[in-house]
This record gives sequence, C-alpha cells and structure tokens, in this order.
Amino acid sequence: AILRALLQSCPMAQCYALLLCMFPLARSMRTDFKPEAASLSQVELQSKDGILPDEQMYPRNFRGPTKLTDSEEHLVQDRIARCYEPRLDGRYDEVNWKNPLKQYMEAQVSKGLRKVSRAVIYDMPNVWGKHALTKYFPHHWMSAIIPDFEKAMSSHCLEFDYTANETADDPAGCSFFRNSFHPTQELTRCVKAVLRNSISWKGRQAVMTAATTGSSVSGAELKLAIFRRANGTAKPLKSSFKARHAKWNDIDDLIAERFNETVECGYKRLLQQQLKCQEGWLVSIVQPCAEGKAILECEVQRPGGDGALAKLLSGKAILSLQLCELSAASAAGKVLFAEPGNCSAEEQVAKAAELGAAAVFLRTKAGERYFSGERKDTPGGKKPIPAFAMDNGYALRMLNYLESVQEKEGGADSDIYLQTYSYEAMPPKFSEVVPNFAEEVKIFRSALEQSLLSPLLSTQRAYEIINAIAKENLGAHGKRSAKFMIASAARKSTTQPADSNYDQVDAETEEALFQCYKLSDPITTTTTIIAEDAASTGGSAQVEDGLSTPSQPESMLGLPRPFFSQSSPCKAVRVVSAGLKKEIGHEKETDRADFFLDGQRLDLEAEYGVSMVAINPITQKVLTRGTYDMAGQDHFGKKMFDDDLAALTHGTVLLVAVRGAGLQGFPEEVFSALKKAGANIADQARDREGYLLISQLGIAALAEKAGRWVDAEVLLPCEADEAANEDALLIHEASKCLPVMWDKVEIGGPPLQQVTDASGSFQQKHDHVRVIDDLLVHPICSRMGLALNVQQMSKASYPNPDQWAISSKFNAPTAWDAMMKGNPQWVAKNLMDFCMNPDTAVCTSFTVCWAMLTRHITKLIHPFCDEKLRAFPEMPIIDQ
Repeated sequence: AILRALLQSCPMAQCYALLLCMFPLARSMRTDFKPEAASLSQVELQSKDGILPDEQMYPRNFRGPTKLTDSEEHLVQDRIARCYEPRLDGRYDEVNWKNPLKQYMEAQVSKGLRKVSRAVIYDMPNVWGKHALTKYFPHHWMSAIIPDFEKAMSSHCLEFDYTANETADDPAGCSFFRNSFHPTQELTRCVKAVLRNSISWKGRQAVMTAATTGSSVSGAELKLAIFRRANGTAKPLKSSFKARHAKWNDIDDLIAERFNETVECGYKRLLQQQLKCQEGWLVSIVQPCAEGKAILECEVQRPGGDGALAKLLSGKAILSLQLCELSAASAAGKVLFAEPGNCSAEEQVAKAAELGAAAVFLRTKAGERYFSGERKDTPGGKKPIPAFAMDNGYALRMLNYLESVQEKEGGADSDIYLQTYSYEAMPPKFSEVVPNFAEEVKIFRSALEQSLLSPLLSTQRAYEIINAIAKENLGAHGKRSAKFMIASAARKSTTQPADSNYDQVDAETEEALFQCYKLSDPITTTTTIIAEDAASTGGSAQVEDGLSTPSQPESMLGLPRPFFSQSSPCKAVRVVSAGLKKEIGHEKETDRADFFLDGQRLDLEAEYGVSMVAINPITQKVLTRGTYDMAGQDHFGKKMFDDDLAALTHGTVLLVAVRGAGLQGFPEEVFSALKKAGANIADQARDREGYLLISQLGIAALAEKAGRWVDAEVLLPCEADEAANEDALLIHEASKCLPVMWDKVEIGGPPLQQVTDASGSFQQKHDHVRVIDDLLVHPICSRMGLALNVQQMSKASYPNPDQWAISSKFNAPTAWDAMMKGNPQWVAKNLMDFCMNPDTAVCTSFTVCWAMLTRHITKLIHPFCDEKLRAFPEMPIIDQ
C-alpha cells in the first residue's frame, strides 16, 4: 500500500531510492528470520533474487498451534463436513468424516507423492512498470494446490471420474470429497454447455471483444464508381472490396464536418458583435455582417461508427498518393488511397490528415499485417482521421481500370475519376443479437476503464454464476422462488454494466440454468460438444451426453428480455443495507437502509440504527414500518421486539436492515429477537457494516446477509408454491465447495468475485511466476486447508485500492488495513482469529492463510498431512 501510494505521488527515481532504503526495514520486521529454507527451491530463490521485501517477510519458520481449542475443533468439524457430506438440515456436527478420512489417507496418501502444492507469486509489470527493479516491488500471490497445467483451464477434480471405485488412484486429492465434488462437476459441465449455446451470452462476448481488443466497427465492404464530370453521373463497378477499420474509427470526435451557417449580427458602440456559430466553432467568416446577417464557416466533431462513416464515404473523390514521399499537395475532402512506402502507417495517417483528407485507405501488400492502430493513438500528435486497411492488389486493379477508361474516352484526371459509391458495415459476429451494439460497446469500455468490470471467458463466467448462486439461500424457498433467486444471482456479473440495457441472460438461457439445478425438466436431450476454451488453452474437446441445450429461435434474437422471464403473481421485495465502511463499487452508497416492493422504493425515513418493514404475503401490502435508533438502548430493545415484533402474526414477511454503525453494541434482546425471527448470523455482523434479514416469521429466513454493502431480493410467498426438490437443494449446497475443486486459487481483486480460479493468471503470467513455498503434502491436505476458510474468504471485502493512494480519496484506516492484510507475518500471527473469519482480505492474506492452514492445521486433522513424515516427496510414509 505504501509503495503504491509513493509511486503515484513522487518521481520514479526518488521512489526507487526510498524502496532500497526500505529493504532493511522489511528484513527487520522478520525478527525470527533465518537464512535456511524448507526446500531446495527456496534456497535457490533467495540466492538468485536476493532480498525481496514481501518474500523475506514470509513466515517460513512460523510455529503453528499444537492443539486446537474446542471452538476451533468445532469450526474444523463443520467446514470439512460441508464438503464431505452436503446436508440440507445444516447439522454438520453430526457428520462422521474422520473415519473415512483415515481410510482415504491409508489408501492414497501413505504412498509416495506425485503432486505437491506450492504458494507462488508473480511480478506485476502492469502495475509497477517493466524494468530491472520490477521484481523488488510487491507481488501478486496465488495458491497452487496442483501447479501443473495438465487440466488447464479446468482442474483435476472437475474431470475426475467419481463413478469409479473409491480406491481408484487419486493423486490430485479429489475422491474424498466426492459427495460434493461429483454433483458440482455435473453442474459445472451443464452451466458451461448452457453458455456455449446461449445466444445472449454470445452477444455479450461480442461486446466484450469489441470493447477490449478493438472497436464497435470491425470491417466494411465498399463499392467504387467511375464518375464522369461531363454528365455528372457515377457508374458503380461490379466488384467490391473489404476494408478493415482502425480501432479509432468509432471514437466520439472522429469526423470533422464543416458547413456554412447564417447568423444574425449587428453593431454595438460602433464595434461589430463577436460572431459565433450556433453549433460547433468558427473556422472563418464567409460574408461579414451586412444588413443584420453574416455567413460563417463552422466545424463540428461528429462521432464515428458505421452510420457516420457510410455517410462520410458517399460520393467522395478518390486520390492515390505516395504519402511517404509527398512534400505538398491538396486533398481537402477527398479519400486517399495511400501507396505503400518507406514510412509507417501512423506517418501516412498523419500526412493524410495534414492534407485535409476526409479518410485514408492504407494499401497493404500481400503477406503484410493489416494496420489497426489503437483507440488512443494520435498520429503526428494530432487527432486521427477515419482510416482503413485494404488490399493493395485490388487498389492497383481499380486504378489500372480507371486509366484504361481515361485513355479510351480521352478524359483528364479531373474529368473522369474514381469515387466511393457505397459502404456496407460488416459487424462483428453475434453483434446483431445486441440492440444498439455500438452504444453497448461504449458502455462496457467506459466501465472497463473505471475498473468496474472485467471480461470473462465462458469457463470463468460459469464459475461466476455458480458461486453467485451458491451465496443465496435457496433452502427456504419454494420452486418458483428458488428460480427467482437463481435468475437474480446469475445476472450479477462483472460482465454486466450497471447502465447497460442488454440482458445477457435471455429466457432460454434462464430456463436452461433451471434445468442444471434440477428445477425444471429438460426440454430436449442432445449431445453437446464442450471445447473447454480449447482455442485459447490448447485443451481437447470433450463430449457430454444428456445435457439440455434448447435451441434459440431466430425470432428471439435481439429482443430485450425482462428480468426473471417467468410470470408470477407474487411481487418481489428487495432490501439494501450499508454501514459506514465503503464497499468497492458502492462508495457513494454508505450509511443506508432501503426497502423495495415490486420495484418501488418504500417511503421510510431510515435513520441511524435498525429499520423494519412488515408485509402481508397474501395481500402483498405493507402492514407496518418503523425505524429504531440506538438512543436509549433499553427502550429501543423493548419497543422494537417486545411490542412491534410480538404484534406480527405467524407467516408475516419481515424485512430488517441496519445502517450506520451496524449491529455491534446493540442490547442483547435485539439479537435474541432476531434469532427468534429466523436470523442465524446477526451476531457475526461487524462494526460499521450493514446487515439485512428477510424472514417469514415462524417459517424460515428467506435471505440474510452481512457486509459493508449487502443486497437481497426474493419473491413474496403470496400463494402456495411447489416445494423445491431435494436434489436441487443438495446441488446448491454442494456447489459451495466449487473453489475447493480448483487446482489454482486466488483473490484477483476488484471487480472480480473475491475468490476466483487462478489458472488463467498462471497462463498469462508464467514468465514471472516464482515459487515462494513448497508444501510437501498430498493435495487432499491442501484442499482441506482451502475448505477451512474459502467460503469465509469469498465473503470478505477487498480494501478499496483507490483509498491506498495519496489523493483526495486516501483513507488512512483503509491503507493500514491493506498493509496489515498484505503482511505475511501479521497473517501468520493471527492464523486462527483472522484466517478462519476474515473481515477483509487481499491476495497475500488469502495465499498465506491457505499455506499456514495447510501446513499447521491439517496435520492436526490427520498426521499424514505432516511434511516431516517424508524425507522427500516421493517417499512413502513408513512409520505409521
């Protein structure tokens, strides 16, 4: 945090000097530092790279607890049991997993290891710059349960055969958790198949591709014509040619348009009034003020895009020039065909702009790369003009044909010449699915530049959907309400801009997702080819049978979809709660408690404290509403819970939201009453954070969340609803263990979900990856270490990076919190308190927690997870 703030506020040379001075400080923080390491690779690392601050602070010699307390034993029992045997009653204290674990260890772990885990880091030249000192700056940290690339971008446990005998070879540590891993594997495959067959998702992919790698315009097909000045006719040529856009061809101020404008004028005190264009700016005065009027030449900048370019390239004269060798010429308003030369494409565009050309086509020789440029390019230091790349062979044929016509008819160049005739856009594939595609690209790009979004591959999007749905409480709902929760969660995506009008989950995709969760019967049974992002990862295609992949009717393409497409007589209720601490992406939404019924915000002056709304689920009308402040705690607790809450009848839907300082410090009767109303985590709500509860009194809690900014939306149980089947609820419960199945895991930082699959980071950053710690244990131990806190880590907040920098947004408590959570020594010293229940977390704290839990806690779960039982990884455990 300190280094980032310094880099944004001082010259680089000074920062480097200060950084070098910090090395002794970083080392002094290691009071127990010793040069020896736990493995040969670590010794090589230190001798090769010298002193690297965050690596030197890694707690290699930390001594973990030798025994767990009763409360810690209870946490371990509960969290391992959740992935060993998913249950609907939540009674994980009754699950017996220790005897099966003993059998698994004897069958699989006692043998020599074929795979070991590693904590790894990689340099971040994209953050600190690419230079000799990059590796000395803070690194990104990742947990590699299995560091190899055999299953990239998938994982060993997502491809393991769980139908095989329990004694089947399992070097990746998957089969012990088969009760949760197997249904999650099937769910993941199904969701991936849904996305690959989803027209709406393909539309979103087209938007993301255009926003990240190019522009909303990709190519165009143009026709030329022979223009004869004598009769003023243009005869179009039969053939057409394709041109590729420069990436700046859709920017907002691409096209300069000049026109004459008549304005009123006069004299004041013998001085002519200043003449101004009503639109744009003044270029010249065509006719001075006379008889109260003047004629001005004005200019405006119009946005690019296919429509504007089609208008611009209509009937424009074409001039072929060698721009690289041209010293002076006039091409005002013309379209230039730039002959290949010895200067760069950028120089040719700059020269064309200097000559006043309306647009320029760069003629590209066979075998050469087509020019595309970048959106932010300024050729020659000036704003670019519309630019295209075209085949030089076609240009030569057209120019030769023009010469033959001129020779035949005896016309001069000025009498017979080529001109542009028609422009037909060649939009990106699937862009036709997205209404207002160009506008959606701009919306996505804008959000991307503000770090509010991140493009995802289909595999990553599938993980995102499953993890988002896993955080919702489906168990308390009927089938219709459970579908509503799934539809709502599936739309909460880092690929969906808040102000986008395009719903990337259409009705067919939504229905297919319900089928994945066994909430709908399959419409059809097909064979779907799943290519696990094979084009980008080198993976092989797999055939999945029996997955429902309903076709997308063409009549549905491009139509905006309503939220939760299935009609329901029941209205939705939504609650938003935020404390005083800021959440990334919701910085302006602190200290609030809002209630919505059927999309309409309820009129309630939610003051500092707790607000409550009661709704009759049958009539779907508000019964009562009120706000209860902290002032006078005795009266507060008695009034809210002894009077108001007691007056509500069985089955009433209760909405509760906290704002401001949060629940901490409230009288005990508040928590007792909330618990009676169905709350389970009210006592876990943190200081100055939000908390919400949606509960049907005497029946179940429909939604309950705690955090800096939390949001929940459910359907009112207005009528009898078919119960969600048990298979669906078990799939949902099992899916909470999806991150434990991954081979590589990280906290990638905003705007991504807090805990994400890291296989993509490994592939992209392999040149900079280094091992910081070898965990010489079987992967089942590493997966148990992950299971101990991954769900808690996924709910922890990420300290807002904007508040680390020295700026108007700088916040000292946030910067200090980030520095502590990024300090491996601090994380290790708070192993059980912080790692098992984190409030905030960064990549360092996640990886260090995982490594320390794996090394020091899993051996207390089973001794075969003790690294000391082997002289080297390939040796079996002999001393039982």
